[in-house]
Amino acid sequence: MFSTVTLVAAAIGTYVGLGAAVTYGRPPVPTATSPSGPVSRPPIHDRVVEGAWIAGIALVTLYPIAVIVAPNSMLSAPFALRFPGDAYVEAIGIVVLALAVILLGTSFRALGAFATVRLEVTDRHRIVQEGPYVGIRHPMYSAVIGTAIGISLIFLGWLPSVVTVGLVLLAWIRSETEERLFLTDPRLAAEYEQYVARTGRFLPYPRGRRSRPASPLGGHRSTRGGSEVVRDER
Repeated sequence: MFSTVTLVAAAIGTYVGLGAAVTYGRPPVPTATSPSGPVSRPPIHDRVVEGAWIAGIALVTLYPIAVIVAPNSMLSAPFALRFPGDAYVEAIGIVVLALAVILLGTSFRALGAFATVRLEVTDRHRIVQEGPYVGIRHPMYSAVIGTAIGISLIFLGWLPSVVTVGLVLLAWIRSETEERLFLTDPRLAAEYEQYVARTGRFLPYPRGRRSRPASPLGGHRSTRGGSEVVRDER
């Protein structure tokens, strides 16, 4: 196990990294590029998933605060899982968290004015294919999951680990909803189908491998951030 001081420093560093990612990803954007006009939004049950997604992110990102406030309690049983060699797991967590924060910042920057937690498509939306979106349709979800995994491994907490599992499930559901919105949008459907065919959902496909777009009625869907075309969850 890393020392308490080191882990508290890692908790503080988590917020420094997240703050830097948000700052880097939110450069001034001309208002002319801001999404507006008629909005397509998913049904109410998908908005319930949206609320659960926000709550899950809040629980995971607030966990380091508990570590800072009460390190002796949060870094030992029953909140933390301790075992021989756990320092190696903590080190892996630091690496995973650092990579996730970098992905978060670059994803935010690529989305620009389209970054949002809401799932919707307006007549000003376009399919973002810059930055991480070149090979991944939902890098923002990947970044959130990576952040959650990193925090879980660094502090070896069972609570963030359980929440992480839930976030993975919610990310899959939300990405399906987003892709459905895009694939049923008359203006974006054809381009988005081609985009789906050459990208991975949460991880890039190996070169030469292609993913098959699904029917708007069945598999791949569309929405704003995930493909993330245009607005993603923060």
